[in-house]
Parts: sequence; C-alpha cells; structure tokens
Amino acid sequence: MVEIKIRNVSESTKHAIDRIVAEKNINSSKKITRQAFLKEWLDEIPKTYLSQKQDTETSIALKEQNNLLKENIRMLNVLAAYFVSGDIESAEKGLQLLHKNGDDFFDD
Repeated sequence: MVEIKIRNVSESTKHAIDRIVAEKNINSSKKITRQAFLKEWLDEIPKTYLSQKQDTETSIALKEQNNLLKENIRMLNVLAAYFVSGDIESAEKGLQLLHKNGDDFFDD
C-alpha cells in the first residue's frame, strides 16, 4: 500500500466529510472512519474516470450515427418526393446528395 497525504484542506470540506461519515455510521453496524471513507472514494476515482471516458466515447459515436441517420432520412425524403411527384429537379437534388456523401448506390 502507498501512503498519500493531503494537506491544506479547508475546514468546511473537513466538516462536510465528517458529516457524511457520521451519516453513514448512523444505521450501520460497521462504523467507518474519515480515513476509511476517503480511501473508498480514492479507490473509486479510476473506475469513475474510466466509466465517464467510455460514456463520452459512446456519446460521441451515438451523435455521429445520429447525424448519419438524419442525412440518410433527408436524402430518402428528396428521392421519395421525386417518386411521388415525378419532379426531375427533386431527383437531381437527391442524386447530388447521394454523390456528395460518397454513396455510390447508383454506380453499379
């Protein structure tokens, strides 16, 4: 085990931690000390950090997928307008959107 010392913690922070420890000890058969409480929190920091990092990476991936879906829906709406109305301008817009996004759907 490594020893970590933290100095210059404000009195209000110390009192807040002591209140939390006292609260945890009220209905607990196993009483904890301030030191044990802080050790538990320190042990959780790496897990929490990794979890937040994974959540952030997942959130970014979901946003990218959401943007792709929105673009695909927009393109499908333009193509659907052509098929419903027979308007050649809508078809050209739809094809431009497909080509702009690197989709070679019609290049077979």
